[in-house]
Amino acid sequence: MAGKFSDLEEILTGILGSLSEPTLWGWNARPNGAFLVITEEDSESVMKCLDHFFEHKWNEQTLEDANTEVKEVVTYLSGIRERQYLFTKRMEDGLILYGAFWPWATSSRVSVRVSAYALGQQDLNPEQTQALLNATLTANNSVSSDETSDETSDETSDD
Repeated sequence: MAGKFSDLEEILTGILGSLSEPTLWGWNARPNGAFLVITEEDSESVMKCLDHFFEHKWNEQTLEDANTEVKEVVTYLSGIRERQYLFTKRMEDGLILYGAFWPWATSSRVSVRVSAYALGQQDLNPEQTQALLNATLTANNSVSSDETSDETSDETSDD
């Protein structure tokens, strides 16, 4: 099961690496998935990461051409509104990996969610949820490890 989420780990790590300030993914219980709030300053780099990784990009206009599987994900996420984007990538076993890019209406912040959706069952089963959480923690750990090694390098270079 963990192998199925290696793509997820890659995109989570890539997004963290594109941010202007060190940040870690949080966890959103409904829908289960990695959650991050970014500033407008980081919006373009995060959008590029999402564009690069996912196979499809949807907004409220292009959603009309989406297949029923993508529309099922959109329904699960309570729809797409103006300025919001959904990125999707089909995985095996009826899973769709998705990234949601939701700008806030009253602020210059953007919510970013990355998760998987199990077609026909909506919520991930416990094994899938555990694999998703593990991928999120591994992505956070890789960024934390990079920062620690940078600090260690800085300390040793001061000698």
